Amino acid sequence: MSDRQDAHANKNYIPSGRPVTVPRTAAKSRNHDKPMKTTSMKTSLAAFAILTVAAFAAVQTAQAHCDGLDGPVVKAAQKALSENNVNLVLIWVQKEDEPEIKQVFDKTLAVRKLNAEARDLADRYFFETLVRIHRAREGAPYTGLKPAGRDLGPAIPAGDKALESGDLDPVLKLLSEKMEGGLRDHFKEVTAKKKFDRNDVEAGRAFVKSYVEYIHYIEGLYEAVISAARGHYPEADSAARSCGETRNARVACRGFLALRNDERPLKTPY
Repeated sequence: MSDRQDAHANKNYIPSGRPVTVPRTAAKSRNHDKPMKTTSMKTSLAAFAILTVAAFAAVQTAQAHCDGLDGPVVKAAQKALSENNVNLVLIWVQKEDEPEIKQVFDKTLAVRKLNAEARDLADRYFFETLVRIHRAREGAPYTGLKPAGRDLGPAIPAGDKALESGDLDPVLKLLSEKMEGGLRDHFKEVTAKKKFDRNDVEAGRAFVKSYVEYIHYIEGLYEAVISAARGHYPEADSAARSCGETRNARVACRGFLALRNDERPLKTPY
């Protein structure tokens, strides 16, 4: 038997353009390493989840709840007012914005002393000013303070809770399960449509559609890992459109937005 025939007969043949012959002893021994390979795959997936979190943590925190009344910016503002320490909020703005924030902070402290109603109005004005300037410097629109207790999806609360507890494992579990589930769903779908009658054009198109979505899902996850997260992205229905200038950036962000929203990624037309 030739090397090429032997390679094709071997289940460890790698279709990379050249046949790779694996010694039968090695191939045989690998059959006993399946538990180890499964563990290794899960470990790699967990590591992938860490990288994905790192790549988009800043974006998700900022775009999702920096404008909420229970968000990190307003919480910092409340603490700054209670402790009379403006430095606690200056970290949320750029250096050139410090004079305006300090001026509003001082006025707020003065007005708060009048009465309860004045205190509430002054606090609200300070919160709005701080959030508006914070978002403006990040290139995000200010659309008002959002109510506390909004549904932020599972990812952001998990990320915040991990920082508080010092335990990242729940975040890893959440993302790993979502990524693995999405990959398996796409793989199962494209595999089921792979063996179509080559004369059945509609079946072929159905396969191509599933194939493109499958590949773009993988590409999106990979791009999410290697892409740097910078600033805010507009929210709601404009989020996917504003994820970036390049196609790869949009694919990455669309995939991650879907992951954040606990759903399958937005389907990319072929």
